[in-house]
Amino acid sequence: MPKATKPARIGDQLSRRLLPLAVGIGLLITVLGPSTYWMLESRNFQCRTDLYAGGLAEKIQEFVLESPDLWKYQTYRFLPLTKQFNADVEMGSLLILDEAGKPIANAEFRDGRRQRPGELSFLERLSSARGEAPIIFNNRRLGTVVVSAVNGEQPGNTGIFLATSSLVGLFLAVLVFRFPVRVVKSTEKRLRRATEFARTVLDSVNDAIAIIDTGDFRVLGCNAAFLDQVRLSEAEVVGKRCFELTHGRCDPCRSPGEPCPLLETVATGKHAAADHLHVLGGKRKIVVEISTSPIFDDQGQVARVVHVTRDISERKLIETMLTEQARKLEQLALIDALTGLNNRRGFLTLAGQQLRIADRFGKRLHLLFADLDGMKWINDTLGHSEGDRALRETAELLRRTFRESDILARIGGDEFAVLALGEDKSEEGTIRSRFEEQLVAHNDSADRGYRLSISIGITVYDPSVPCSIEQLLDRGDALMYEQKRLQKQCDPR
Repeated sequence: MPKATKPARIGDQLSRRLLPLAVGIGLLITVLGPSTYWMLESRNFQCRTDLYAGGLAEKIQEFVLESPDLWKYQTYRFLPLTKQFNADVEMGSLLILDEAGKPIANAEFRDGRRQRPGELSFLERLSSARGEAPIIFNNRRLGTVVVSAVNGEQPGNTGIFLATSSLVGLFLAVLVFRFPVRVVKSTEKRLRRATEFARTVLDSVNDAIAIIDTGDFRVLGCNAAFLDQVRLSEAEVVGKRCFELTHGRCDPCRSPGEPCPLLETVATGKHAAADHLHVLGGKRKIVVEISTSPIFDDQGQVARVVHVTRDISERKLIETMLTEQARKLEQLALIDALTGLNNRRGFLTLAGQQLRIADRFGKRLHLLFADLDGMKWINDTLGHSEGDRALRETAELLRRTFRESDILARIGGDEFAVLALGEDKSEEGTIRSRFEEQLVAHNDSADRGYRLSISIGITVYDPSVPCSIEQLLDRGDALMYEQKRLQKQCDPR
């Protein structure tokens, strides 16, 4: 069997997903802060440079007022203005253009007065600004002042801001990455412990437990007892339909003789139970007791069912044995062991039921009370085994004489009773003659040194004049003894 791969933990999956996000947040904070500062500072420095150029243009306009025609040639007066003009800008160059856009004066500066040698460095070009302002006289533009300036503090401040933003970005990146992962891993650890605890508890239960999805009857999980019962691995069980595993069939149990407690729980939302015959592995059969309990979803519907199976095969076997023993004991209590007929208790029980039926439907009954004559002589002369034989032959005579629906019994040592259904009182003679014919035929065919002699008394039960079965027996007994007395008068043996 292939080894099952270990599922990835949620915390590890979250770590892999959060790492790009944390790095992105860190880089964003690191870049966003200095970039924002650089753009705002550049915009502010550009405004200051424009104001500086405007101030110089106003000073030059004063020269224009003094000598409108000669101001272009007085360039020596322009440069000192940059020193006199006290502005919060480090000028890099000054360019004054005439009305046609031709240069009148051009100068470069470093530290205010010295001439700037060469071109600006890369950082200086990034932090420089260019400002322009018109020279106006009589509402006419006579020239333009162009000023370039370098913000020497901007790169250094940006570097400080970058370092600070990097630290903040790093802190936030670590916070975004570590805090959720730590919380999730801690929660996952607690959940894993809770799951392991629940699994340990389930596996310690001897009953087979499975969690089944009510939508498609698939097994979502089970305990060790269930796996042991079906003799499969968890990978072979999870995902299969419950009836495929327990019955080897393709549809749920729906027959009236085999109700499905799972369907009952889904329909009622309550606990259900039933006994089933499970066929495991296509051939192994066990009798189980199934109980199901609902698991509700957020909408209050039964989404899953806890399916508990208990193997009761041994209990059912014991119950069957006990039932059979009880039946045998009942037979021993109601059946005469020697003749196989009902004993006195069995006769009274069945005859009492027959009397109640006769009362309800108005049917007449005939009771025959019989006594085996000369039983003492047979036992004393021929032995008790011959006496037992005579009793069994008498019982056989009664079976041949009466129907299977009639109640036959040996109610004493040599006394017998028969309760038969009869509509007419004249049937008493028919019963007597039929019995005597069977007795004569039996004596003619028997090979022994004596003839069976049986005295009988026949009485009728009339539903219009009800009596108890004991009273009916007493009447039959009295009639039997009357016949016995008459026989002794005729044959005084």
